[in-house]
Amino acid sequence: MSLRILLADDHAMFRSGLKAVLSTQDDLCCVAEAADGRAAVEETIRLAPDVAILDIRMPRLDGLRAAERILGRPGNTTKVIVLTTYDDDSYVYSALRMGSADSS
Repeated sequence: MSLRILLADDHAMFRSGLKAVLSTQDDLCCVAEAADGRAAVEETIRLAPDVAILDIRMPRLDGLRAAERILGRPGNTTKVIVLTTYDDDSYVYSALRMGSADSS
C-alpha cells in the first residue's frame, strides 16, 4: 500500500525535485501537485491524499491558511506537513497549533 501525497509549492522546479525524491520510494506516490494554496485545498478535497506537503509561502492562499482549511474540514483524514525555508518561529508555531507537522 502506497502513501498518497499531494505536493504544493509555487516553485515548479522544487516540486519536481521533491517528487523525484519521493518516487524513489516504493511506498510513496505523488497523486497531485499544486502551485498555490487554493489549488492545494481543492485537490485535497477532490483526491483526499494521505498527506499534503505545503510550502508556507504561496500565492492566492498561503500554506498556513491552506493547512487550516484542509485540517478544519469535517471528516478530513489528510495529514499536513508544512515546509519552510524562512527562519521565523511564528510560522512553525502557527502550523503546529493547527495540527501540522513541521519540517523546517
